[in-house]
Amino acid sequence: MSQEKSAQNRRAFLASGLKAATITAAACAFPRADFAKHRAKAAISLFDGKTLDGWIDVENSSVSFSRNDIADLAGLAKKITDKADPVSAFLSAQLTDAVNAELAAFSPASDAKAVGSALAQNLTTIIAGAPIYDAARFQGVTLRPETQSLLGQNPQGVDLIHLNRMLIEDAFPAELAKGVSTGWIVKDGVMASTGTGRGTIYTANDYGHFRLIFTMRHVSGNPDHKPCILIFCTRPVAGQPPLDALGGIQFQSPNGGHWDYRPGKNNDGGAEFTTVTKSTRMEPGGNFGGCFEGNGAHGGGPAARQQGRGAARLPGSHCG
Repeated sequence: MSQEKSAQNRRAFLASGLKAATITAAACAFPRADFAKHRAKAAISLFDGKTLDGWIDVENSSVSFSRNDIADLAGLAKKITDKADPVSAFLSAQLTDAVNAELAAFSPASDAKAVGSALAQNLTTIIAGAPIYDAARFQGVTLRPETQSLLGQNPQGVDLIHLNRMLIEDAFPAELAKGVSTGWIVKDGVMASTGTGRGTIYTANDYGHFRLIFTMRHVSGNPDHKPCILIFCTRPVAGQPPLDALGGIQFQSPNGGHWDYRPGKNNDGGAEFTTVTKSTRMEPGGNFGGCFEGNGAHGGGPAARQQGRGAARLPGSHCG
């Protein structure tokens, strides 16, 4: 499972759900010996089956670019190289010399994946910097109502990064795909990802001692990617972009595949992980079950990731 393959599947449909009323967790501040006595009192509902209250949706696609966001690489390369308009000229001045050279030499024989990935990384760096809006620069660009609304709010931090991305999208509507800021909804009593972005949803609160028992139903897509669960994540810092996959450890059903998204890793974990193929079970109809349990000083909470078509249902989640 590579990051590139994950990106290729980012727009496949995924429905990850939590079964209402049966999901409970507790902020465990009790010693283990005292926990059983306080467990019933401490248990709280994580999902009511109607709203996303208590959960935070983080969409990487709203604050970064990936290669798959570039719908027309040849067209975008030509505009930037020719400095066809003020925004193209601005981007050309911000890109590295190496990327500008690759765009200028781009042809059907070029390595589109490599060029697209390098350009996406540069664009991500640009939108993470200072505000890019200038009235003269964007004079000939038709801004979406939502772009105009956010522009008028003088955004800072993550909201500014989102605005910068939206401005570039509006400047190149045919060349760049639109990012999303919301990728999760409540549908038929479950928490469901629409699959329109690449991101995660996680609990607003931390839980130091937890047990997650879940069932997933996977619906194959084309291209396909198994639904994923993230654990040991890093909570985003206010005003800053989140780490990819929250910098956590990703596990797949049904066979315990894994990926290490900790900063500086982005690999399969090597000898640090042991694949346990019997950690999950497949039920009739394509359902998979599994369980995680942990006890951490810094806390943690359930997190699901948009990574394919399927449904994840957690019939039990509590301190234990």
